[in-house]
Amino acid sequence: MKKYISFLCLLALMLGALSLYSCERSDGSADTENAESGFNTDEWTGDVELPAAEATAVPENYVVPVRLEGESDDSPAIKRALDSIKETGGTIYFCESSYTISEPIVIYKNISYVGRGVGQTTITVKAGANCDAFVTHMFDSYCDQKNYGKTVSAYFGPNSELPQNFEIKGLTIDGNAGFQCINTTDNVYKPTKNTKGSGIKIFGKRYIIENVQIQNCAEIGLYTEFNSSEMTDVDSSFNYFICSKIDGLRVISTGEEGIIYRGPSDQEVDGIWVCSSCLTGKSTVYKDRSGWQLAAVIFESSDSSNGNTKYAASIELDFAHIWRGFNSWGMVLVGQVRFKADHVLIESTNGGLKTSKTSFSQISMLDIHNCMFGDDSRAYLEINSTDYTLISNLEIRKSTDGTKKDAVLINGDNVTIGVCEMRGNSDRVGESKAGGHGIVIKGSYNQIGSFNATRLAGKGVDGKAASAIVIGTGATRNNVTGAVSYCPVAATVENGNNTLSLTTRTDTSKGQIAISASDSVIASLALTVLDYNATTKAWTKYPTQVSKSSCIDATTTEVQTITVAHGSAVKPTLAKIQITLLNNSGIGDFALAYVTVVSVDETNVTLKVKLSEASATPSAKLGVAIGIN
Repeated sequence: MKKYISFLCLLALMLGALSLYSCERSDGSADTENAESGFNTDEWTGDVELPAAEATAVPENYVVPVRLEGESDDSPAIKRALDSIKETGGTIYFCESSYTISEPIVIYKNISYVGRGVGQTTITVKAGANCDAFVTHMFDSYCDQKNYGKTVSAYFGPNSELPQNFEIKGLTIDGNAGFQCINTTDNVYKPTKNTKGSGIKIFGKRYIIENVQIQNCAEIGLYTEFNSSEMTDVDSSFNYFICSKIDGLRVISTGEEGIIYRGPSDQEVDGIWVCSSCLTGKSTVYKDRSGWQLAAVIFESSDSSNGNTKYAASIELDFAHIWRGFNSWGMVLVGQVRFKADHVLIESTNGGLKTSKTSFSQISMLDIHNCMFGDDSRAYLEINSTDYTLISNLEIRKSTDGTKKDAVLINGDNVTIGVCEMRGNSDRVGESKAGGHGIVIKGSYNQIGSFNATRLAGKGVDGKAASAIVIGTGATRNNVTGAVSYCPVAATVENGNNTLSLTTRTDTSKGQIAISASDSVIASLALTVLDYNATTKAWTKYPTQVSKSSCIDATTTEVQTITVAHGSAVKPTLAKIQITLLNNSGIGDFALAYVTVVSVDETNVTLKVKLSEASATPSAKLGVAIGIN
């Protein structure tokens, strides 16, 4: 009778007469394993809304897994369905609302695994099974997750067993880890029902993952790899090498990384949503790599020493939203990965985006918000690439986390940021606890345009008052253009071969200063300082031009207040002041601490200047030239 009911269900689906919501379990039993999991996505997503789950179309021809009497889960039924089509190819359709498995579902070439849709068809790993949910055929023969240097000479032709031309669609995949919090301070969890197992593990090429949600996995959500050193008997037509595609993938609550993508190349990713990854604070894949830090999403390719650059990961990403990664970076680019993205949004992780020295990336819009938690936090953005990095629009919002971490760290070269917005907590003007410097540049040939930093505070990693921009010793030929408002220090410059064009709004009553620079930059630094008109509450341009100069004593480290007469007989409502310190006598045994504008009136500009190191040259003087435009 039970087999007859299943036959009617299948027949009705084929005829299109039965609602997608009406199939019951083939054995008539309740899905106790899934209920036992007790997983609730609302618990992990907070105020963030996941994308609407789209219904997956019913395939035209398919087989369905059917339990036989006495079977306690669906693994044998799924294996029988796979055996019936794995030689010819076809589709397994999971028509019922929930399935329980006790062993991995094997992914073969030319097979599609299709459910009703996210939230409508759920495949749950049985408690105690400690296994992956989906894994490609012969995965362990091809793949070594801890060693990307392992390569295989794979026969990749029409008759190859290598997994290819497969699809996974319309499924919720539940690893049934049963996480319990063991450290509320650091948000560390442990799995209790299944202590091992990933959602999907793939070694293969040319596949589609669409409208899939992976959740509650003890290890990784999605792991992919393809590092074959050669291909033989390959049809070289474009159709044969059609790229792999991931569209509408949601990964929620994993013990380790949410996604590790290590190939194949030419991957199209239309949308990924990754929430609450790295809950256990550890990684199985990278645990043997010294200095490695966890990340919710990792895109990695091989290094050139392995000879695999031809098959290195090349990603084209439409949209990614990564949030609530308590013990991890949001995203990391490793090795020689080539990464192109339209929009990446990272928030509430323990570090934002990190790139490797050899990565190549181009991102149209990058938003990173509130990504520091305590002393173990990382930068919002750390760029180590010396090849090429382009970020057209970057927005950084810092919370009142009180850390001393610097927000953006550029260790690499050839980085271009078109528009950069950086804000501290807007609710506490001038008093934000968001710590650390804004952008620290240690590399060369970097360009930052339309920079706008406001309301930063605290101290940087170096212990100094937070600067909106720090250009370090040895950093050369960097160019920064923009505006800085209400920051302790607008810019700290330690090397003269750089160009800064800054408009600063400083409040000297709160100890804010415009520039802190060493003597090596004095001859070339041009600083523009704006003075706010409290009466009109506006910044309006002063119509005349003035150029005057004066001198300071170079033999003292005391704060010197000097007044330079501009002689215009009109008090500027807005003073656009260019300040240049002139070292005409060529003395070299001094260092500048800061220069800041105190006031501007109808006749004078008043400045405060302090040297951090005094000159030993008797009667040494430094010139101070100003210009009001």
